[in-house]
Amino acid sequence: MKVSVIIPTLNAEKFIGNLLKNLIKVQTLKPDEIIVIDSSSQDKTVEIAKSYGCKTVIIEKEYDKEIDWEGCFGIS
Repeated sequence: MKVSVIIPTLNAEKFIGNLLKNLIKVQTLKPDEIIVIDSSSQDKTVEIAKSYGCKTVIIEKEYDKEIDWEGCFGIS
């Protein structure tokens, strides 16, 4: 079984590092991949996610309000 964790973010610099560190430490059902779907953060959210080896998808601000992109990427 492959486990993927999908995390939608927007300016989550203060929290994303701790969340990713804890996800990586999980012993029972360790994720095979962590995907961060970012809504054009203005802080270092994406850089932090990449430093943990996460796949990142950045949604441009102009598209963010129209469609539930996080949900779409989550089921693709």
